[in-house]
Amino acid sequence: MKTRLLFFVLISGFLFVGCVAKRATLKSFIDPSIQSTAVKTVAVFAMRNTAFSPGETMEMDRTITQAFFQKNSSVNAIGTSDAATLLNKENLADEYASFLTGFETSGMANTVFLNKLKAKLNVDAILQGKLSEVMQQDKMRGLPAKTTVTVRYTLLSTSTGRILWESTSNAVIQTHKKFAPPVYEVATLAQNKIISSIPTLAK
Repeated sequence: MKTRLLFFVLISGFLFVGCVAKRATLKSFIDPSIQSTAVKTVAVFAMRNTAFSPGETMEMDRTITQAFFQKNSSVNAIGTSDAATLLNKENLADEYASFLTGFETSGMANTVFLNKLKAKLNVDAILQGKLSEVMQQDKMRGLPAKTTVTVRYTLLSTSTGRILWESTSNAVIQTHKKFAPPVYEVATLAQNKIISSIPTLAK
């Protein structure tokens, strides 16, 4: 009986140590005009500020691209690799980086640049993701190991500069293991939450 009891305690302790808690919030905005705005082609650009390996970044970009265009199969897609190639071909890479910095700082899109992007790349909207507010904490003093990240995706009209859709997710994974969970794992949790809010564009 004592042996069986000890075995149960050890198993219970193992389950507790390996316990993982996950949570992801979602804040989403859809412009009412999205149903009347003709969007035939969307360019998806690589996620900004990633702390991932190149392979992980590519997987994040591939996942959001596939999910977006599965929901909007009638829209022409320009994936992240082709979008980057087009930017470089038109010598717009540096200008695009400056545009994003200004947009993230002020919350106002530079319509003049977006109109140029529309003309050069022949796109009606761009989809841009960003990783921010990354916090990792290893297990210490009885506190669980924890990783927190925020992921945001924004769909911008290249004609008007309006935000057609934007979703933000703050995700947390905590565990009683020694080290904080990988940032990529938590970012994927946030991205999956955002995917559930992808809108259907006007045809």
